[in-house]
Amino acid sequence: MQPEAQRIKVLVVEDELDVRLFLCNLLDSCGYLPIDADSNTRGLEQARTEKPDLIILDAMLPHDSGMQLYRCLKRDAVLKDIPVVVLSTLDRKTFCHYQKCQCGTMVPEPEGYLIKPPEAEDLIKVVKELAVMDASTSPPSKRGGHGT
Repeated sequence: MQPEAQRIKVLVVEDELDVRLFLCNLLDSCGYLPIDADSNTRGLEQARTEKPDLIILDAMLPHDSGMQLYRCLKRDAVLKDIPVVVLSTLDRKTFCHYQKCQCGTMVPEPEGYLIKPPEAEDLIKVVKELAVMDASTSPPSKRGGHGT
C-alpha cells in the first residue's frame, strides 16, 4: 500500500453509517485514502480543508440535501474542478433536471453517477476513471492535494 501522502484522497459524504463504512472500507482496500462526512455541512467543511481529489456524494442527505451541497461545490471557485460521483436512488436524468429547475443558472452534470446501492466493482471503476482523468487534467498541487 502507498504511503498516505501519495494516496488519492476521496471524500465520502453519506449520512447512513453502514453505507459510509462500506464505501470507506472499499476505497481503503483499493488503495485510496477515504475521508468521510455525514452531512452537507461537514462535507463542505471537509472539502475545503482536505482538498480531496474526488468526492462521492449521497444526493439525498437529510435536512440540507446533498443536491444543495453539489451546487455549492460546483459554484465554489476552489472546489468546482473536483470530480463528483453522485450516489442516488434517483436516476441521473431526474437528478440533472432537478438541478436545472432549482438553480436558474447552469450547474454542470456530475462527472460520475451511480444508483444506490452501488456495486463495489462499478464504484471502483468510476473512481479509477475519474482519478486518472483528474490527474491528467489538473495536478494535485493545483488544489493543494497530496504531494505538496
